[in-house]
Amino acid sequence: MNQIQLLKERQTIEDAIENLENSIGVPIDWTQNNAHDSGIDGFLTLHNHTFAIEHKPTFNLSMLPTIMGLKNKFPNLILITNSLPDKLKKVLKENKIQYLDTIGNAYIHVGSIFILSESKNAKPKPQSDKDKAFTKKGISVVFHLLSDESLINQTYRQICQVTDVSLDTLTKVLQSLRQQGFVQSINDKTIRLIDKKRLFEKWADAYENRLKPHLFVGNFRFQNIDLEKDWQNILLSPNSIWGGEPAASVLTNYFLRPSIFTLYSTETKNDLIKKYRFLPDPNGNIKVYIPFVNIQTQNIFLPLWVYTDLLNSGSARNLEIAQKIYNQYINEKI
Repeated sequence: MNQIQLLKERQTIEDAIENLENSIGVPIDWTQNNAHDSGIDGFLTLHNHTFAIEHKPTFNLSMLPTIMGLKNKFPNLILITNSLPDKLKKVLKENKIQYLDTIGNAYIHVGSIFILSESKNAKPKPQSDKDKAFTKKGISVVFHLLSDESLINQTYRQICQVTDVSLDTLTKVLQSLRQQGFVQSINDKTIRLIDKKRLFEKWADAYENRLKPHLFVGNFRFQNIDLEKDWQNILLSPNSIWGGEPAASVLTNYFLRPSIFTLYSTETKNDLIKKYRFLPDPNGNIKVYIPFVNIQTQNIFLPLWVYTDLLNSGSARNLEIAQKIYNQYINEKI
């Protein structure tokens, strides 16, 4: 981390701590860990309790496993960030992760200390349209590159065929990735992806907030409880594929019993009703989406997709399963 980044980090932490001091009327001491050798960014002291600080300029659910790992090392960990929308605050509290942000949100609960401050002004920042790597089409390209890194060294025409984007879109995506430090030249003919974990975090956030809402078809329920219990024996057509919890259940040899059933499908609502005996229900536990990639291709790395669905669910139970999938299928790729 360079000096400018350290200064920005310090300013964010100080703004968040100042908000907390003004809220509770108690002075707070803190020190910055410039070396970052322990994996955290500093420590603060409040009412004789010492808390480890982890700073994230922006926080999204794809970062939750990292924060949970730090919390295991530092039980009194506090996440400090610029702003937290309601969905993220809820997930953090459910996972017993303390937090502060710069606009007045705070959750600290250790021993006799309980602080909860809710700001009504926190809204997720819209993704900039200038970031061509994470437009709706760009999200598909990045997913393919993360799924199969060798793709990046194929011809532009070949990449366009696999990702189903125009040459102009592909050029802008790769330029954006290079500008953000995700693409590195090895020699005149070979490039590679770098910092793939951070790239994945950006992709997972963009997919959930920019693309996935536009793919939603509707909620359904099973015709009867027996059909739900026997969901794994439903014969899906090549135009449909399980995602989220049911896909995770298959990947972990049915370690997980799904409660929410995510289905990606290009079939019509009538097909879903007739073939699978799904009934439209706004409160149903089957969530159907249009897939953002060709689900019939052999190049799709499904565990990465499923892992993302589980992370973005915000469920503590799903987070545990997501980690199993990450360790078994993804760790060596990212």
